Amino acid sequence: MLPQVKSLTASRLYLCMLSSYIERLQPSSRTDYSVKELMTSETKVSNHERIPLLEVESFVTQVADATGNWTLGLDIGENIHPSDYGIVGYSQMNCTTLMQTAELAGRFGHLMNEAFNVKLEKHNSFLHYQIEDASKSDASAVLIELHFSSAIEMARFLTGPQHAQVVAFSEVRFKHSAHGNVSMYERIFGCPVKFKQNKNEFIVSKNVLNLPIRSSNSKMFKMLIQKVNRLSDSLYGDASLEFKVRNYIATQILTKGVPCATKTAENFNMSLSTLKKHLKHENTNFTVICDEVKKLMALEMIINQKKHLKVISNTLGFSSINCFHRAFKRWTKLTPSEYFHEHKKVINKPAL
Repeated sequence: MLPQVKSLTASRLYLCMLSSYIERLQPSSRTDYSVKELMTSETKVSNHERIPLLEVESFVTQVADATGNWTLGLDIGENIHPSDYGIVGYSQMNCTTLMQTAELAGRFGHLMNEAFNVKLEKHNSFLHYQIEDASKSDASAVLIELHFSSAIEMARFLTGPQHAQVVAFSEVRFKHSAHGNVSMYERIFGCPVKFKQNKNEFIVSKNVLNLPIRSSNSKMFKMLIQKVNRLSDSLYGDASLEFKVRNYIATQILTKGVPCATKTAENFNMSLSTLKKHLKHENTNFTVICDEVKKLMALEMIINQKKHLKVISNTLGFSSINCFHRAFKRWTKLTPSEYFHEHKKVINKPAL
């Protein structure tokens, strides 16, 4: 979920993490870039929950250069506590399973960093947690490493020491080059780590994701998630309900399947009739939005050829592959195969 017009922002929590990191360093390792300098900057924005992303990335670069450590994202992640992620972290502490915490991180990742567009894709018995990064800077690569190392550390914390040996990713992939020794990355994630890949993603088994959260409390979760929703709404207060419903449907399709209108209304703390009324006011309805989301996702999947047609059909909630074919022809006037080859012709067409 990326903003349409305004400049990218990030949570002030990043500055708190950087301050804690510097505090943990030996005095001789802090160089002239002192905690006081960062804390002074933090104080200046203490009355604002969000700050420009460029400012956060500038701090990251300064700290990395001053300490000579570009793996500071991994270091911060290894020492993370759910509370470091504010209300989202507290919400994760009250989830039922690790799968629910992953879904929560995906759904509200923009609250931490608007440059991060999180996608969750299911492949057989594995979940692919992906980050599309709108920033693509060296500092942003550090923040991605922080995000991934935080995820594995929090998973181990949330499930308790009895599961510490089994909580590991199956593979981690980064688009950037390694900032340090690869063995360090593999120790942290407990799996092979690859660099210069097409995506930033970690892959985790559903067996791991099904592990229970030791501090789960459904009543507390319900209360906290309402606050997180309000926080998200305040960030995108000018976004239409249609925009929010589109994003919700897309996230649900990739994690739990196509949601019904009633479940969608509940997500936005509305009755079904209220949801319908608001969407009608925006000259649309749930069925139209759901159909458009399915269309866009189908086109992307066909173009990228990442899944068989049957898998795409099932993912998008069609009862049969024939139903999917009919819908696809309604959308494009072409079969999936014809659409792929037509798209390929356009891509491969020589420039004039």
